[in-house]
Amino acid sequence: MHKWPRLAGALRILSTLPTVSVDELHRNWKNKYLATRSDGSKYVKYNLAGDSWPPNAVTTSEAIGYGMLISVLRGEKPEFDGLLKFYQSFINPEHGMMKWQILDNFTAPDGNRNSATDGDMDVAYALFKAEKKWGGGSYKQQALSICQSLLTHCIKSGESHMPMVGSWAGPSDKRVLSRSSDWMPAHFLLFKKEDSAHADKWQATFDKTVAAYERNRTQHPTGLLADFYVYDESAKVYNASTRFVLENNRDDPSNSHDKDYFTNASRIPWRLASFWKAHGEQAVRDAGLYPAMKALKQFFESEIVSTGEVCCTLCA
Repeated sequence: MHKWPRLAGALRILSTLPTVSVDELHRNWKNKYLATRSDGSKYVKYNLAGDSWPPNAVTTSEAIGYGMLISVLRGEKPEFDGLLKFYQSFINPEHGMMKWQILDNFTAPDGNRNSATDGDMDVAYALFKAEKKWGGGSYKQQALSICQSLLTHCIKSGESHMPMVGSWAGPSDKRVLSRSSDWMPAHFLLFKKEDSAHADKWQATFDKTVAAYERNRTQHPTGLLADFYVYDESAKVYNASTRFVLENNRDDPSNSHDKDYFTNASRIPWRLASFWKAHGEQAVRDAGLYPAMKALKQFFESEIVSTGEVCCTLCA
């Protein structure tokens, strides 16, 4: 059974909506995070305090993906095209996706020339949406190219069909990891529709992801997920990590946040809500995601504290 001691900053949910308009929120976001280079390309800053390693890192593929999602949803074509230009500038031809991390001299450090799965998934999703909004044909072709790269390098083949952590996750033990923030049901269904040549593969990934959500809920009734899951080759299932596996606290593996509801897993409510928004309640129920979403909703409602906020982390 999971415990959930408070950890300020891990997750913060407001009990009341902000009074600021969406337009103002978007302006504030652009003023703080969106930067433009001399060539007209744009990127989203992610390391303002310099507390990520290395300190001179300025953006990541995830940040570019978030920016492209925001831009297409807001109908900001120049903003979107500027971000796309940046993404294209840093594609690694070895795998056809963006190098994960970019430094302030606009190069990728040696260890970060590989991809991060969720960043490229968001870019592909945004490109499909851009094709629908603005047309032209090229957006979809670029999205299809990314989808092919994702299937080749970032989706585990065989019986799993689940997202892996990135293009670098080869035949080593890292290949058995899946990051919960990559479990994006709305993305997989859109990819199935648009990348029709590989519809069966995207459907399999969708089905396996839904099954992983439900398995997690039956084990942990709060519905909260860990940051990372480890594939059990014999049982053919993913289990929540119980110690350090990739990102957090290598020096003290038993106290690693890789097993917790932390910076990766905290994106899950957004990903599930996006599926509901895109497909509706009946689709959520038909897919089998409703129990997991209901469990999360009930947990967060029960944990609202006297300040009107809930701050939590999940520990195994």
